Amino acid sequence: MTDLPQGWEWTTLGNLASSFVDGPFGSNLKTEHYTSGGVRVIRLQNIGDGRFVGDDKAFITPEHAASLARHDAGPGDLLIAALGELLPRVCLVPSVIGPAIVKADCFRLRPNRGVSSQFLAYMLSAPQTRMLAAGLIAGVGRPRLNLAKTAALPIPLPPTSEQERIVAAVEEQFSRLDAGVAALERARRNLKRMRGAVLRAAVISAERLGATNVALSSLVGRDRKIAYGVLVPGDDIDGGVPFVRVGDLADRRVNLDGLKRISPAIAARYPRTRLQGGEVLLSVVGTIGRAAVAQAELAGANVARALAVIPVNDNVDPHFLAVVLSTDQVTEDLTALAHEVARKTLNLEDVRRYPIPMLDHHHQIEIVAEVEQAETWLSQVQVAIASSRRRSDLLRSSILAAAFSGKLVSQNPSDEPASVLLERIATEHAGRSKPTRTRKPRTPSRQKASS
Repeated sequence: MTDLPQGWEWTTLGNLASSFVDGPFGSNLKTEHYTSGGVRVIRLQNIGDGRFVGDDKAFITPEHAASLARHDAGPGDLLIAALGELLPRVCLVPSVIGPAIVKADCFRLRPNRGVSSQFLAYMLSAPQTRMLAAGLIAGVGRPRLNLAKTAALPIPLPPTSEQERIVAAVEEQFSRLDAGVAALERARRNLKRMRGAVLRAAVISAERLGATNVALSSLVGRDRKIAYGVLVPGDDIDGGVPFVRVGDLADRRVNLDGLKRISPAIAARYPRTRLQGGEVLLSVVGTIGRAAVAQAELAGANVARALAVIPVNDNVDPHFLAVVLSTDQVTEDLTALAHEVARKTLNLEDVRRYPIPMLDHHHQIEIVAEVEQAETWLSQVQVAIASSRRRSDLLRSSILAAAFSGKLVSQNPSDEPASVLLERIATEHAGRSKPTRTRKPRTPSRQKASS
């Protein structure tokens, strides 16, 4: 244990609770018990990292709740997730929640007087507390906390007044961070719009240069046709033929990591979609209009039925066609042309007829270069935003670490020390646990003896 600031004392989480319970296990609370209204059931998914994640899906009857009264929860109580990757994960029961019951895999802690719920929530989220808690976690596939061991978790307790100052200081710092994160999120959304604007500007530029609309089929070489891919690919096979699916398409490229591989015999049945490199791939089932250019490394690979392979002729830069197909307007047009079967499906005939603004090869390359230059800058901004988000998370953790090392706010010698608070809590606990003694009635023989 490390040295504590003046007026602080080491204790355990359980010592700070007037009541610390877990949710009922077994047959007490199952999905079939849920009703459309009544008493709220707080479940594991409601416990976010520092916030209550609301939904209105789980209720039980008041009569059922009465039988589970030991597991009740109310505004200001602390909720602790007992199962999951991030442990302990905590939040407070919000004031808008009425009568509630916690379910299995959830702990509910009700602090003693003089102990702030919000202070405990921040304390349990601090990095030094999570390091201590890591030794209590059992299980690998499903990490879990035990109630008794969690109750024994060491907690550095400051005086009540200092708890309040810590909470106020943390919330002031967090509000500033939240404002910064909100600004980063707005910037991230703006980046997405700017990427779309870059592609629209490319089409506008082509039109200004005198582009002529031609059917997409006229851009295909004579020796190949636009075609669908493999209908039933079968299982993933080690050493098989690389197989491109819709989910592998991103930013007008094919993600080569983790490609499925299919039987060479199955791939051989679809020679028209066997890739050579340089084809444009277009999603035509489910997600409509996602486009990419097949890299040279994909020579010999095949594609899924949900993709159309467009083998362009020598007069067409495949990257230019992918830019045009990736604009919002083209995606909307193609989606509108799709037919609803089991999933949205775009017929190849509609793909072949779709008008594409075409320029000479030289101008196509120029426009692609301008798009890639703008997107490179946007990618750099995106990296900077992601880096700032990570720094924000680290700073949040640093604030909590400082707060519970006694370094965020100053100590006041006039504060009632935590030792006095702990003595008062111990006295209250002893008073609650002391059994009530009832006087036994005298038996007739004892009454006679005494007389």
